[in-house]
Amino acid sequence: MAQQPQASLDAPPMQQQLAYLSSLSVGFRFQPAGRYIVAYFIAPKALYGRVPADVIQDGVADGVDVYGARPEDLPFPIRNRDYDGKVWGYSFTTAASGRLGADFREVAAGGFWNRYGEEKEYANEDGDVVALRSRFAFYDEEGKLTPWRMKEYRLNEGAAAYRGIAFHPSAKDMAVWKVYNHVEIPKESPVDYHGSDDDQSDRDEADEIAVDHPVDGMGIDAAAHL
Repeated sequence: MAQQPQASLDAPPMQQQLAYLSSLSVGFRFQPAGRYIVAYFIAPKALYGRVPADVIQDGVADGVDVYGARPEDLPFPIRNRDYDGKVWGYSFTTAASGRLGADFREVAAGGFWNRYGEEKEYANEDGDVVALRSRFAFYDEEGKLTPWRMKEYRLNEGAAAYRGIAFHPSAKDMAVWKVYNHVEIPKESPVDYHGSDDDQSDRDEADEIAVDHPVDGMGIDAAAHL
């Protein structure tokens, strides 16, 4: 009698399950550090036209134009809203709609973004500046400062690290915007139960949290994660 074939004990290869903001645990906050944004979102998107499979796929959204609407009308993900009224969101853009490098940027619905502070440089291990971050504040039609802020992360395409590398056709002058509001949280005076005159100061919440994730090459070695 012919022997019946036995089922293989080896499980078929499983396709990597992609992560999205909507599939994450309640209470999760996507607020990566600038280096993470550069290495795992901007650089792979600019070089290969996609982000790595092991990052949150919609952490940085496509198709959001911050110059087409006032910041409070932008589509912020539900997971990027805090109990104290803070909201934030990340989106890809290109020079065609972003006017990268300009200090003053008008918004079609009224108001304008204006650059403030100095640019922050992101360098690789060789000291080559591979990316830059600029900061902007939003003013209303009357020129009054609002609580809205924006950070613009973009590659330094002239860096030696990118020399001889062809960028993806749809991603020239790729950048990422982080739009968020600055909420002043009232601080209550501490109750002095022990008769002490010492003041207790509250620590302000950090604007960005560090992501414990190895980053090597600032976009060059990020290809290993695709």
